[in-house]
Amino acid sequence: GSFIVTAGGTDTDHPIAGLNDITTYHVHFVSIDGAGNETVVETHTAITTDGTPPAVVTLSPSDGAVAIDISTNTFTITFDENVSTINLAPTGDEDRIRLFENGVMKEDIDRNDVTVGTDGSIIANGTSPTATITFQYDLLPYKTYHILVGSGVFEDAAQNIFPGLLAATDWNFNTSGVTVNNTSNNICSGSFQSLGNIVISENGVADFNDGDTQTLTLRLENTS
Repeated sequence: GSFIVTAGGTDTDHPIAGLNDITTYHVHFVSIDGAGNETVVETHTAITTDGTPPAVVTLSPSDGAVAIDISTNTFTITFDENVSTINLAPTGDEDRIRLFENGVMKEDIDRNDVTVGTDGSIIANGTSPTATITFQYDLLPYKTYHILVGSGVFEDAAQNIFPGLLAATDWNFNTSGVTVNNTSNNICSGSFQSLGNIVISENGVADFNDGDTQTLTLRLENTS
């Protein structure tokens, strides 16, 4: 773009819109004589700063994911640039990441908590675009979860602050049922083998009483 200052006039503040972040620009000061001849009298070079906050590229689990394994306790956000946590004590929920189960908060993590202890941790040190969030809370089967990320948790190298994931619909998922993993022996082939007790336990209070009628069925199938 260009602008004109008439002879004898001054223009000390002329904003230029539409510039890109972190880009080199050259500003030429040109004099024009009465005949219309142009002469470059001075040139200035400047590099614009980064004025754009980080943006989410991917979430893991993804938003709207179904049948997430209940053993999952580590979650990641991948941004479009390297990010770090804002290493200050929180002053409110805008400075925390919170986990909700069926609309009820189950755990919150301060933005400066980098160690898993009584609460989880948030790892983002500025050398990677991926932030890792670890919750202590154990997910339960057949529940709906969402994660809220406060607007004062992450920033980029230029201290542009990530505006957060503030709605329950921004990052939500549900969990699968209980999974029985890996029986190492095929107890139905060859000679019979003894099978120890099958123990089914509650993951939380009154899991088996959640609803009017609950039925638990054990079934033996021949998959050969």
